[in-house]
Amino acid sequence: MVATLAFALVARMSKSGSAGLAVRAVLRAEGVKVLVVVFQLWFVISHYTQLVSVIFLATFIVATLIQSMAVFVRET
Repeated sequence: MVATLAFALVARMSKSGSAGLAVRAVLRAEGVKVLVVVFQLWFVISHYTQLVSVIFLATFIVATLIQSMAVFVRET
């Protein structure tokens, strides 16, 4: 949720007068989103001492894949 909010804020702040600028804005926003996700993963792994890292990362990967596959669902 936080990463998506960061994506929206960066994308909204960027000016997109042409198609090239729009692509640049989206790529910049996606980069910020990835950095926020990496920071959050680091924060959780470093601050929760009883966390089982392998299971946590596997769950994160599965959740990310499922969310990205939602694009392929057709509405009827």
